[in-house]
Order: sequence, then structure tokens, then C-alpha cells
Amino acid sequence: MEGSGSSRIASLLWSAAVFLAVLLLALLADPARWWGAGHLGYLLGLGGFSLGFALLTALGQRASRLTLILAAVGICGYLSVGLPALGLVVPLLLFPAAATAAGLRFFTLTVMLGLIILSLGVRLVRGEQTQVVLGYELLAILALSLLGVALGEMIATRRRLADRADKLQESRHELKGLATLRARAEAGQRHLGERLRVSRRLHDQLAHHLALVSLHTNAALEEVSGDEAATVNLEHVRDSSAKALQELRRTVDSMDQDGLGDRDAGTLGDIEELASTLRDAGLRVEVSAPGVDLDDRLPILLLRLVREAAINAVRHADTTHLVVFLRLEESEGQEHWLVSVRNDGVRRGAKDAVDGLGLAMLRQKISEADGSVEWGRLGRHFLLSAEIRATQADKS
Repeated sequence: MEGSGSSRIASLLWSAAVFLAVLLLALLADPARWWGAGHLGYLLGLGGFSLGFALLTALGQRASRLTLILAAVGICGYLSVGLPALGLVVPLLLFPAAATAAGLRFFTLTVMLGLIILSLGVRLVRGEQTQVVLGYELLAILALSLLGVALGEMIATRRRLADRADKLQESRHELKGLATLRARAEAGQRHLGERLRVSRRLHDQLAHHLALVSLHTNAALEEVSGDEAATVNLEHVRDSSAKALQELRRTVDSMDQDGLGDRDAGTLGDIEELASTLRDAGLRVEVSAPGVDLDDRLPILLLRLVREAAINAVRHADTTHLVVFLRLEESEGQEHWLVSVRNDGVRRGAKDAVDGLGLAMLRQKISEADGSVEWGRLGRHFLLSAEIRATQADKS
């Protein structure tokens, strides 16, 4: 409301200034006509044109084309009735400048050229002297019109620069805000990465040891099959270790937002290290990886899948023999890893499905990476097979 009121006041002040400027300049140009014959009609005519230009000044902010045309007609009429040309200094500057500032430069030049031609014709028809009509007044009108256009161009340029400066300032504020958000996101990512590193270390170490506890508990159960009390206690130990492993997986999965932790790849050496630990626990483990060296990079999902399959084999069955096979193949221009884990620990009457969340969540993550995982019974064995897409990170 305050801005609208200020605009109206400024418009009224501009109109009053134009009225006074036209009136005073015309009176100063020919003081003798103030009190000469017909001075009343002269003053009324001059006042009427001054008022008309003042009203057009107020209209110009809303209808630039119409205002310029009416102003040109008014200027032509002003010259036609023989009023002093000095009174047109302000209109010849103001109206072309306003129209040009509104983006009507070509239109303004056309209208002003038409005005000059029309006014010359009217004045010559009225019998005015040619040297006067085509003399300094013509040059003055032409110069003032061009100066008004130049002034309008300057105003338009300043407006454009001001708009660009405002947009640039807004962009700077937005960039500053984005930089702040990015810094916060990076800090959060570093914090999350540290959490994932700790969670994966817990999973890799504790899960393996809990699986070994389950393995040795199963072996101990066979040794004390005749002692009911010892059997019950060992079963409690086995069940507790299984529950602890399940809770550990839930905790790690809740902390792991991207499924990869802080590592983007593993190696065949990691699988051999896992196999060595299982051998120390009494299992017979074979690892077959034709064409793959110990330090060759493998997808981190492949490494976790093998580890999870080994842990499940120890937990759920009387496994004595574990076979891990992996090979890199290419199909239709895309390389992918074939991996299988087979164990002989299928109990009589066991179902194909694997109890627990680890493999199910790995299957989801591998599927999201355009891979596949399947598992189930194969005779007296349990077989897990997967196809995992190779990435550039695996090869670097």
C-alpha cells in the first residue's frame, strides 16, 4: 500500500513539473505576447497544451504506445498554432525517452520521424517562412528527439543492469545456501561413513566368531549326546549365538544406508582368508577362481555374499565341506561375475529357504545392481548361485 501511494504521488509530481515546464518555457520564449492583443486566448491555448502534456505524462506509465502517439499529435498541434517552440523542450525529451525505456525504440523513431514530417508540412501549408521552418527549429526538434531516444536507451540499460545485479545477488545467496547445505551433507556423510566402517567391522569380526561358536557347539552336541543336561546347555548356547548373530545383522543393516559401507571392492585374498579361518575351525574348504589373482578386485557384494553363505552353512547345518567357485564372464559386451557356494550340511527334512535376514537383504541389493541370487537344495547339498555385474571400480 505504501509503495502504491508513493508511486501515485511521484506521478502527480512529474505531471505538475511537466505542466509548469511547458508553460514557463513558452512564456519566457515570447514575453511580449503576455499582454498583447489576444493574450487571453494565447494563455488559454498554452495552458491547455501544458495540461495535456501533463496528463499524458501520467498516462505514459500504463500505455507507452498510445501516449507517444498522442504526444506526437499534441506536439504537431502545438507547432501548428504557432506557440513558441521552446516550450516543447521537455515533451520532446520526455515522451521519446519514456517509450524507448519501455522497449519501443524502433516505434519511437518511426513516430518522431512522422511527427517531424507532418509538422513541417502543416507549417509550410500555413505559409510560414521556409528558412524558419527548415532552419534551427527543425534541427532542434530532431536533436531533442534523438536525445530523448538516447536517454531512454540509457534508462533501459540501467534497469537491465539493476535487474541483473538483483538476480546475481539472489544467485549468490542461493549459492551460499547450497554451499552451507553441501558442507552439512558432507559432514553427515563423513559421520555416516565412520558409522558404516565400525558397523562393518563389527559384522565381519563378530559374525564370523559367532558362526564358529555355533559350529563348535554343534560338534560338542554330538560328543555329549548321552548327557541330557549338557545337551540342553549347549543348545541354549547355540540358540543364543544364532539370536545374537541375527540381532547383529539387524543392527548393521539399519546403519548401512547404501549397502556398501566404506569399501567399494574386495579381493580374492579376502575370500582365501575366510576359507583359512574356516579350515582352522575344522571345515574342509575349497576355493576355485580360474583366471583370478589374489589381489584382483571383486565386487563388495560378491565378497559379502560368500561370507554370508559360509556363515549360514556353519549355522544351519552339519557342514563339513564347503566349495566356493567364482569366474568372470562376458556376455553382450557386459562383464559379470558367476559365483556359487555349495555345502554338504543339508539336514534331513530341511527346507530350501534359508533362515535369517542376511541373504534376503543381499539378494535385494544385488537385484538393485542388475544381478541375481538363487539358493536351494541340490541332492544332499545346499547350493547358492549368483550373477553379479562387474563395474569399473572392480577393474581399477
